[in-house]
This record gives sequence, structure tokens and C-alpha cells, in this order.
Amino acid sequence: AVVSTQSTGRDCLYIRNKADGDRMSFFEILLFWEANGVKFLSCRVYYYPENTEKGRDQSYGQDELVCLKDEVIMSCWEFLTHIIATEQEAADLPSLKIVSFNRYCRARAVRKRLGSKINSFTSHPLFEAMGGISPCYRVLFCRTTVTDRALAKLWM
Repeated sequence: AVVSTQSTGRDCLYIRNKADGDRMSFFEILLFWEANGVKFLSCRVYYYPENTEKGRDQSYGQDELVCLKDEVIMSCWEFLTHIIATEQEAADLPSLKIVSFNRYCRARAVRKRLGSKINSFTSHPLFEAMGGISPCYRVLFCRTTVTDRALAKLWM
């Protein structure tokens, strides 16, 4: 029996892979399912450009990530071993949204327009329609997918 459910809201998490020297990466959970009593998930893995084979150059934005080309599939138990474990670390990190470059630009423009009054507008119905993202989120964007064998091996 295979049970499948689509993740809502594109949940993004900070992840560290011990085999990767505790280098920070980010997971975007795409899908959960269960097969033969084992729960699995499918996700995209994002890295800072400087953590890839080619490294960061001036063409990358300050909040830009790169995405591994292939999705990663693993059991939920295996996944849990990679999540940042300590409550203190998790409390120090803001909630995360990874968006397209276009959405990132719209969100930055809305933040700039509203300035210090942004908190009074976040509950307004038009805030999200204009492209706004709550200031409680750290907003990163991705416009590049990479095939990096060394990074992909870490999650296989």
C-alpha cells in the first residue's frame, strides 16, 4: 500500500549533513508517502553557491542559493538525523522561504515600499497578492540548478 500526500506551503528547513562537514544546506519538502510501513519523503536540496564545485562569483545575489538538479528521496527517519538538532540553534534561525527570483524581487519591492510600516500591513488581504512575504521569514531565492556529483553523493 502506498499512501501519498502533497506537502503544503513548501516547507523549508535548515539541514546539516554530518558527512558534509556540517555545511549548511536547505531542504524543501515536496512529497510524503508511505510504502510497506515505511514513511518516505522527497525533497529538493539547496546550497549556497560557494559550497559547490564552481563556487560563488559576482553573478550570484546575496540571498541566492543553487538547487541540486535531482530530487532526494529518503526515509523520514534518515531525514530526521539531518535536521539541526539543538533547540538553541533552531531558536536562533529565522523561518525560511525559498522562492523564485521573480517572487523574491516582488517581495523586496513590497518591503521597500512599506518600510517600517510593513508589520501593520502583513494581515491585509492585499499584502500577499502584491507579492509581500512576512518579515518574520528569511527570504532566499534560487534561479540555478546544478549537477554537482560530490554534493549529490552526500544524500544518496
